[in-house]
Amino acid sequence: MRIENFRKIKEAGIEKAIATIIYEDIDRAPADVYFHTSQDHSHLIGLNPGAFLCAGYLSAMYVGEKRIRIQGQVDESLKKGIFQNMQTYQRWYGRQYKVLPIETDNKDFPIKRNSKLNTGLFFSGGADSIYSLQTNRLKYQPDHPLYIKDCFIVHGFDMNYSSQSTEGLHIFERAMHTAKKITDDANANLIPVFTNLRHHFDEGDMFWPDWHFGAALAAIGHCFTSRIDTVFIASSFEPSMLMPCGSHPLIDPNYSSADLRVIHDDLCSTFEKIKSITKWEVGFHNIRSCYQNNNDHLNCCHCEKCIRIMITLLALGELERSQAFPVHQISVSLLQYALKKQSRESWFRSWYLQIVPLLIKNGHQDLADLILKENRLKPKLRRFDQFHLNGKLKKLINKIRGS
Repeated sequence: MRIENFRKIKEAGIEKAIATIIYEDIDRAPADVYFHTSQDHSHLIGLNPGAFLCAGYLSAMYVGEKRIRIQGQVDESLKKGIFQNMQTYQRWYGRQYKVLPIETDNKDFPIKRNSKLNTGLFFSGGADSIYSLQTNRLKYQPDHPLYIKDCFIVHGFDMNYSSQSTEGLHIFERAMHTAKKITDDANANLIPVFTNLRHHFDEGDMFWPDWHFGAALAAIGHCFTSRIDTVFIASSFEPSMLMPCGSHPLIDPNYSSADLRVIHDDLCSTFEKIKSITKWEVGFHNIRSCYQNNNDHLNCCHCEKCIRIMITLLALGELERSQAFPVHQISVSLLQYALKKQSRESWFRSWYLQIVPLLIKNGHQDLADLILKENRLKPKLRRFDQFHLNGKLKKLINKIRGS
């Protein structure tokens, strides 16, 4: 893979940072990957080769490129961190994925340390990022260097990543409008970011969740080093449920450089996060858990992600007063659908199994029984798959879910 032709262009008053990605060992057309923000923040976008390295290196490793060649200079600590990450991914997913040499134009790369820059947070409006912002406000005073001042919401990741057009832009604007209620209440700036990197590095299957989304977030952080010197990535798991994932406490900090510190935020269960968020009214009533890009509602209330959050709120006795979810009941058939969609046992145990006692306590025995029944079946099926099918069933399920 070659990453070259770095340039900034201005369109309708908006500056775009662009680089051309060229695959050398597979048959794929060159692609221009870009980052930009809104017109009032346009001056903040930097042309940082390290951002494009973060964006593209995992695709190169995944598809079998033999090297990564960058036409430009990259901070040595970032190169070292990415090399370590490639080694980790190889241990996680197999030696068929090679650790690639990174070739740059570095000679004496200047270390630039800006002082008194902001701390940022990637903010989707989901439970993970709301919890990170909430706990940040509980931990730090406004004059503390880790006090989050900028929140970045991204068009091109879960919202309309498969298109480079403005199709569905109203869905992003709705998500921004909802997220801004939360960031305004927390006295933080909300900065929109637009990118086509997931569109061009979409390797199918489970590449985005298992490999890529932490690197993609870090890439955006490196575009804004004139504004921030630290950025938080909200955690996805509690300590006991950690597993290979595209964002991980072993992975994310390695995207740091001399200009940017990347922090994987505190590990915490989804249940504890949602329980905490219910105490922050603005955050609670504006959660955006859904990735379905529904035209009518912020949260569709029938996908697995929505049901997972809704049943947690139900167990806490909070679903009925939620303004974020227009549906305030969960049927057995709806939960059954969600459980069938959730094929990963660790996620099932982390998100569903631990709420069973509360469901029973609050009078939802039928839902609790369904989860317990699923819990009896899942380990048996997993063991059968491991010992008799060599994990082929799990791979097939993940492939179907990723298609």
